[in-house]
Formats: sequence, structure tokens, C-alpha cells
Amino acid sequence: MKATEEIKISIVCFFVLLSILNSYCQSDRYVLRGKVNPFFNNKNIMLFSFAEDTIDRVDTSLIENGTFKFAGKENLKDIAILSVGNYPDSVVSQIVILEHGEIEVTLDNNRIAGTKLNDLYQGYKDTIAAYLKIIKELDSLENNTEGSIRKNFSSYKKHVELGRYTVDFKRKNINNIVGQYFFEKEAGKRFSEDVAYPSIHSADSAFYIIYNAADSIYRQKKWIKEYVAYLKKAEDKKQKTETQFVDFILTNREGQSCHLSDYIGMPKFLLLDFWASWCGPCMAGFPKLKEIYKKYDRSYFEIIGISLDLSESSWKRSLDKIQNPWIQLFSGNKETEHEIRKAYSIIGIPFSVLLDSSGKIIRVGDPSEVESWLVNYK
Repeated sequence: MKATEEIKISIVCFFVLLSILNSYCQSDRYVLRGKVNPFFNNKNIMLFSFAEDTIDRVDTSLIENGTFKFAGKENLKDIAILSVGNYPDSVVSQIVILEHGEIEVTLDNNRIAGTKLNDLYQGYKDTIAAYLKIIKELDSLENNTEGSIRKNFSSYKKHVELGRYTVDFKRKNINNIVGQYFFEKEAGKRFSEDVAYPSIHSADSAFYIIYNAADSIYRQKKWIKEYVAYLKKAEDKKQKTETQFVDFILTNREGQSCHLSDYIGMPKFLLLDFWASWCGPCMAGFPKLKEIYKKYDRSYFEIIGISLDLSESSWKRSLDKIQNPWIQLFSGNKETEHEIRKAYSIIGIPFSVLLDSSGKIIRVGDPSEVESWLVNYK
């Protein structure tokens, strides 16, 4: 009888241990269930997981009745991407974090949920969308069709709030994959952060607030080291107020070649305004720049708009739309565009360079600062 009880106890212990081992083995597993438009039924959806810039793994799943499923081991080396369809036909994709647990994806409206990191990712996207909706409504109420940013506009405060939110979010999450993904994706590119933190060089700039919260290992990433080098180069350029301008041969709207040097010495101050048709902040800043332009005589202040577009047709269509009254020149090709960026340490646009009558660079930075530059030299 005693032997029988010992056998029973041994069997129970075995199954308890088996259950514990099974639970342990499943603790680092994810199950991803998704929904997509039935248009993609009977097609394979692909799940790409990455490690830095390298594809770590590619899995496929068949879409049936508008649903699909993946299962695998947690991978937090980098974000993953779901994708179905082929160009030029319909293509649908969605970023997802392969965190252990149950993950739910709805591709039709690009939503993810179910685990801590995926909820964090979606919450960030939703908050930004809510802010942008409010900003759009405020601009509409004030008939701000150009999207200008001025301190007396109601939308200005919301831009500041949004910029502070995105920076704070990335600072707090810089040690997880979500914060790191958005930090790399948005560095120097989120307009509201430029409004909230105008400086791009000091410790209280948007980039460095986040950068300073990262650990020393993460700071060694290639893209971060390159970006810091660009910022340092731009800062060095900014400090060189006696640097002579760099001449280029550009093209005007009539297709004629022009040297920048052709315009030096004509006005007391000449502003080189670098922009492109695809640059939203550039477009948003033009109304304010037009107001400044009207205040001064052309012998005192002139502007040359230098487009970094690679498409001449896009450049000309934008000129028709924005109707800027100053001189407009076009870089013309990728090589010239690259050399211009290098010569003037242009990290992002809009970017302006103020020259005196001798061609010396006396100020560089955002065109929103131009009026204060001119006032200081009166």
C-alpha cells in the first residue's frame, strides 16, 4: 500500500514538474493573431524580424477568411514588419514588436495591441494623432491655411505641448525598443520638437535630452555617432561668423545657369534660404518670411531661395503654388545637392545662411530667426 502511494506521489510530482517546465518554455513565446481585408485571402503575409539593419528571420502565414496567425520566440533585437501584397498593386504593412504574449494586429487601420511594448507603441501613435487633429482644427478656426507657426496662434501652444510629449516619451523609453525606434526615426524630423526646443546643439535640445538619457552602449550605435558628428559640424560652422560663402552654379526658372557670386554685393544682406517642395516646415515658414521680405528695401535685404529638390517639375509646381517673390534657384542634380549640403553643413531643412555684402557668413540657422538677425544688425 505504501509503495502504491509513493508511485502516485511520484506521478503527481512528474506532471507538476512537466507543467512548470512547459510554462517556463512558453514564457518567451509570442502568438500574433491578425485581421486584414478579405481582398488578401489565400495570399501569404510575411513577417520580417530584424537585428539592426539585417533581416533576422522571415516567416509566412496564409490568410484565410481575413485572418492570419504567427507564433514564435520573442525577439526584441529590433522592430518587426508585417507585409502583404506587391507593388504596384495594393500593399499593406504594419510595425509590430515580437514581445512574448498574445499580440493582436488589425492591418486595415494599422493597430497593434496585447503586450506592454505594443500597447506603448500604439499609445504614442494615438497621442500624436490626437494632437495633430487639434492643431488642424485650431488652424482652421484661425484660417491658417498656410500652416504658419507664430506665438500668437492657438496652435503654437499645442505644437509646444506635442514636442514636449514626444521628447519626454522617448527620453523615458530610450532603453526599450519602442523608444529607440522612434528616437532613430524622428531625430531632427519632428516639427513640433523644433518648436518646443528651438536649439539643435545645446544640452537642452530635443536630441540631446533623449541622448543623455541613453546608456553608453546605445550611444555607440552607428547612426547616433554619425548624427552627433553632423551636429558638431553644424555647430562649428555656426560659430565661424567670418567664413566666406561657397559659390555654386545653379539654374534659374528660365533654365539659365547662375553663380551665387553674381548676387553678392548687390544688397547689404543676402539670405540663402535652402528648402524643397517635399519639406512641410519649409512651406509653413514661407508666409512669415514673406512678411519680413516686404519690410525691407531690396538694396538692404534680398533672398535667394535654393531648392534641394531632385525633380525640376516638382520644384516648378511648388513655385507656382507658394508664389515667393524673391529669386529662385535649383540645385539640379544629386551631386550638386550633396555638395551644397556639405559646404553649408546642412543637416535638415528649412535652413538659412545670412551673408553680408562681402559674402561673409554672419548667421546660419532656421529662417524663423531671420528677423531677429536683421534687427541685431540695424
